[in-house]
Amino acid sequence: AQRAEIRGCAARLRAELGIPMRWFSYPNGDRGSFDVHTRALLEEAGVELAFSFDGGFLRRGAPWDPYDVPRIAVGARTAGDAFAATVTLPHVFIRSMAGSRG
Repeated sequence: AQRAEIRGCAARLRAELGIPMRWFSYPNGDRGSFDVHTRALLEEAGVELAFSFDGGFLRRGAPWDPYDVPRIAVGARTAGDAFAATVTLPHVFIRSMAGSRG
C-alpha cells in the first residue's frame, strides 16, 4: 500500500506539474506512520527529504535524518506575530530534536 501511495504521489506531480517528487511529507507524520520500509520506498522513488510531524526542530550542526525532518503546524492561529515568534524562537515553542536523531 505504501509503495502504491508513494508512486501515485510521484506520478501525480509529474502529470500535473511536470516535476519529479524530491520532497515528501508524511500524511500523518507521527513516529508510527513511517518506518525503515517507508524510507526505502521513498529513496527508491528519488525523494531527497521527507518531513515528519512529531514536532521539534533541528539545531544547527546537529545530526539529522533526511527521511525524518521535523515540521511544525502552521495554521490560522499561527499568523502574524505568532508565526514570526515560532520561526524566530523555535526552542521556546517546540521541543529540540538535537541528539535524538541520527
